[in-house]
Amino acid sequence: MSFLGVGAIILAAGKGTRMHSELPKVLFPLCDKPLLAYVIETVQALKLRPAVVVVGYQGEKVKKAFEHEPSLLWVTQTEMLGTGHAVQFTKPAIENASEHVVVLYGDIPLVSEQKLNELITHHLTANHTITLLASTTDHPYGYGRINTNKENEVVSIVEEKDATDLEKKTRLINTGIGVYKTSFLMNAVFALQNHNAQKEYYLTDVVGIAVKQGEKVGMVIEENFNLVQGVNSPEDLQKIETFATQRNR
Repeated sequence: MSFLGVGAIILAAGKGTRMHSELPKVLFPLCDKPLLAYVIETVQALKLRPAVVVVGYQGEKVKKAFEHEPSLLWVTQTEMLGTGHAVQFTKPAIENASEHVVVLYGDIPLVSEQKLNELITHHLTANHTITLLASTTDHPYGYGRINTNKENEVVSIVEEKDATDLEKKTRLINTGIGVYKTSFLMNAVFALQNHNAQKEYYLTDVVGIAVKQGEKVGMVIEENFNLVQGVNSPEDLQKIETFATQRNR
């Protein structure tokens, strides 16, 4: 399967403080391959072009690890000011190169080609401005919660540190992965504000911008949370490795 006019942005700039290592988080091995390798392979299988990788912490080391992948475009986030800020750096590479763009994370290695295929197809068929990949979990701590209205339409995403006690009870979480109309995204990320607990420019806040502008925002659910769990700690990595090993037996 390939999608003409659909590009990809892979966010891979973070240090991964909770990993307690100088190694960039996306280079941690999962079943003998770096986390980022899984995401790159999935992007290539779907023939998403251009494929832009945003690096930051030890960016040269990350790029060197994938110097055998000449099709990748690399951009550097000069300051770690949030996911929305990271996407700003992709504008020259992506703005006029694709009509739609899939945003992925270098530390979410197990998202499947099949689910991304479903996500992109739904986005294009429904003519959405944004289509989020959501999931549900009994342990949503740390994830952005998706707020919906009575019609089950996406209204906003609120991050853990900014969520109310009621919102924190929501099991519907944002994985971070989504498909966007490129023109909208490249305008919206430059309209973001950092009025939040972490003083960062959150990519998730573009959902609120879209809703206010009357744009269509949808979502696709990944029923298996293990496939969209991010790696933020050695415990997360061990859990994902155990799941991946059992699945491949």
